[in-house]
Amino acid sequence: MQRKMITVLVLLLLLTVAWISHNTDYLTPPWGWQTLPSSAPPTEQTFVPEYRGFAAAAMAQLLLERERIGTPSLSAAVARDGAIIWAGTAGWASLQPPVPASTSTVYRIGSTSKALTATAMARLVQSDRLQLDTAISRYVEDLPNQDWRTLTARQLASHTAGVPGYEENRDWWGVYQSIRLGRHFTGTDDMLTVFDDSDLLFTPGTDFHYSSFDTTLNAHVMTRITGLDYPALMQSLVFDPLQMTQTSVDDVSLRPATMAVFYRRGDDGRVRPWRQVDLSLKWPGGGLLSTSSDLARLGSAWLDKDFIDASVRAQFWQPQRLATGEINAQSYALGWRVNPSSLVEYQGRPLLHAHHGGVSKGAMSWLVVYPELRLAVAINSNSKAETFQAFAAAEVALTKLLLEFL
Repeated sequence: MQRKMITVLVLLLLLTVAWISHNTDYLTPPWGWQTLPSSAPPTEQTFVPEYRGFAAAAMAQLLLERERIGTPSLSAAVARDGAIIWAGTAGWASLQPPVPASTSTVYRIGSTSKALTATAMARLVQSDRLQLDTAISRYVEDLPNQDWRTLTARQLASHTAGVPGYEENRDWWGVYQSIRLGRHFTGTDDMLTVFDDSDLLFTPGTDFHYSSFDTTLNAHVMTRITGLDYPALMQSLVFDPLQMTQTSVDDVSLRPATMAVFYRRGDDGRVRPWRQVDLSLKWPGGGLLSTSSDLARLGSAWLDKDFIDASVRAQFWQPQRLATGEINAQSYALGWRVNPSSLVEYQGRPLLHAHHGGVSKGAMSWLVVYPELRLAVAINSNSKAETFQAFAAAEVALTKLLLEFL
């Protein structure tokens, strides 16, 4: 009994230390904060001459949006009909030393990673190597949690499997690791240890609960099917075929020289660099790096029948229903949210869009695909906005601007 009490106290102490480290406002000294420079150097590339008018207007709009959000830099890219037509950045990849952001600046993309992992999954479904409604125990016999044996890839990709999220996890050592973000995880087998001692929240298929652990478990299944570790899996099925040369896992030992510095914003608008973290436990569902151009390429590829067949896309972009027959509360499909836009209309009606956003340590990301217009738009920043809606509004402004030139 005494040993059990000591174990519990040690775990509580570790969790407290990790939480304080995670919530660095409690440890942040009053010095080291920087005022954002009033100047925001612009960079842009126009790839299709007929969109030069839009490009000029888009660059001016991007400068305004960066100032409104109050972020060191804001990056955007637009693809139409399968090709990037414009990319631009406004602001600074680093403040000290001062380094202007460029269209090659790499950002953390947070949960937008789920749409990228779902792309690999769609490719495996298309090649008949993965069946959406087959129990994952067919592919992985040695699952560490027996409750996972009957789960399916569809349930995991739609967050209807009942797997807990970070807040509901009762694998206490895993909770510590999730908060501290100080350990390097070597693969999906290792990542599963963060939550494998936690029970399911509900009977699979009966409810919806958004969780990055769903994506981690799905990625583990895909590594077993292919025999490739997660980085190699993504490189083979997604990054290389789409020439996404600036997209990778966020590996502390292999970070690209073009990666932005990520910042915490204070209430007064000043910023300071985010603490150092290792995001390897989050790779499949929240730990990838990319550029806005690469993300726009990925979004556009979902409209290419030679890359993802229309029948497979229809399955992945169909909002999933619960056992009651109702569509889940977030209109979540498989790795994407899909619904009519409440902010972008075309010819007097809301445009259907498939989308995914992400929030990471000192970063925000947003990828949107408008199938009817064969359009993909991506934006990224190297600090968090006051709200995600405030950040995503920059994409809405750029998309509405483009509609004026169509």
